[in-house]
Amino acid sequence: MSEMMEQGFSGPVAASKAEAEMSLALRVIGVIQALRLGKLNVEQSRTVLFNMATLRELKARRADPRLLELMAWGMELPSVQRLVPAAMAESYGKMESLAAGVVAARLGPRPARGRRGIAGVKKIPPRGRRVQNIVKSPAR
Repeated sequence: MSEMMEQGFSGPVAASKAEAEMSLALRVIGVIQALRLGKLNVEQSRTVLFNMATLRELKARRADPRLLELMAWGMELPSVQRLVPAAMAESYGKMESLAAGVVAARLGPRPARGRRGIAGVKKIPPRGRRVQNIVKSPAR
C-alpha cells in the first residue's frame, strides 16, 4: 500500500492486511463524515482517497471486495453530485454500510449469546423487580 501512502495516507503502518483494511475503512467513514459536514468537497475526496491509484493498489493486494466496491462508489461521487445531487445521501449511506461491514469483519466474531446471556454469564435481574418464571406449570 505504498502508493496509498503517497496519495495522502499517513499514520503508522498496519501490522497485517486485516488491520490495514480496517484502517482504510475507518478513514473512509471519516472522509464521508467530512463530506456530509461540508468540511471536504467531492473533488478533494478524490485527491485524498477515492482515486484510481488507490483502487489499483487494493486490487493488487487482493483487498476485501467490499473495499473495492467502496472505492468504486467513492470514485462515482462527482458524477452523482453533478447528475443527481439528491442521491448523495443514499451514496454516503451505502458507502458507510460497506465500510462498517469491513470494520465488523475485522473485529472478529461477537461473543456467543445463549439463554443465559453472553457466553454463559448468568443474567442478574434489576433491583426491585421480581423474576417471573418463564416455564408455566401445567394447568390443573
